[in-house]
Amino acid sequence: MKSLPLFLSLLLSAPLLGQVKSYEGYPLGVHIVAFSPDGKTLLMGSGASESTMHLFDIEKEVRVGTIGHQPDGIAFAGWFPKSGKFYTSGKDSLKIWSDTESYELFDFGSCPYEGELIFHENEEAYAIACGKKVYVLDEHMVKQFEVGLDEIYSAGSISPNGQELVIATALDELMFINLNDGSLEKTITESLAKQVVYLSDYELMAVDYYIFKEDEPYIRFINRGTGVETNFTDSDKVLLAKKVPGKDIIVTTHSGGFAKLYTTKGVLIKDFGKIGNFPLSMDISKSGDKAAIGLLNKLAIIDLSDY
Repeated sequence: MKSLPLFLSLLLSAPLLGQVKSYEGYPLGVHIVAFSPDGKTLLMGSGASESTMHLFDIEKEVRVGTIGHQPDGIAFAGWFPKSGKFYTSGKDSLKIWSDTESYELFDFGSCPYEGELIFHENEEAYAIACGKKVYVLDEHMVKQFEVGLDEIYSAGSISPNGQELVIATALDELMFINLNDGSLEKTITESLAKQVVYLSDYELMAVDYYIFKEDEPYIRFINRGTGVETNFTDSDKVLLAKKVPGKDIIVTTHSGGFAKLYTTKGVLIKDFGKIGNFPLSMDISKSGDKAAIGLLNKLAIIDLSDY
């Protein structure tokens, strides 16, 4: 079998606790994981250090395709929720792929940091975050306007009603951008947000960055209507968290390589134990039956169908 620079052979290890399957052979780590809309395929890669991505068939447990080449490296990638296309982005370009060979190229110019595509759940609006700028696009991916940020971009999300874009910056702030007129509203947060996502038109979930050992990262729920925030944390430092679609439960990963399942109220449902070394990425299938976690040395897939 021809060897590839990113992935070595995939080795299926024994399931952990009967609910976790792990796949060895990722020397550069799995920095990007993204489920296809039907939950059958994973888009995977090692982040900006590599210029290619791979497609992994979950049921067959084999790699079924390779995409690239992006000379400046691939920092972000994901699937469009409706069309079935996927994208890859680096420092100065965005590629939208219809298959492993065909793509549309969007050149957004030199970016001091990698540019990330943010999209509405029904593909009605998009934004490209690039350093200290955000480009807002319509449903046809035509640029409408751009917004300057006070500091570099950290994370972003578009509200379900398509009216608002939230951007977290390195100044520990959330910037709310009206997608109709470009007006801004800023909110100072207690910590830099590594992740931020709309759960509804008025509620957001944010996850604090874990940078130093003394940090105590929280998972935060922010109500835009009332201004009320609720939050919880864990003695094992929280790295990543994602809500399971259609359920009030959250999958979390932690600095010791642990994975856990919580309610949105902060009640622990399941501790899956140590699933590997440092967690780098996570996604949950649209049906909510599987979570994929990229680690420093492997890929882990957790069966959530019992929860």
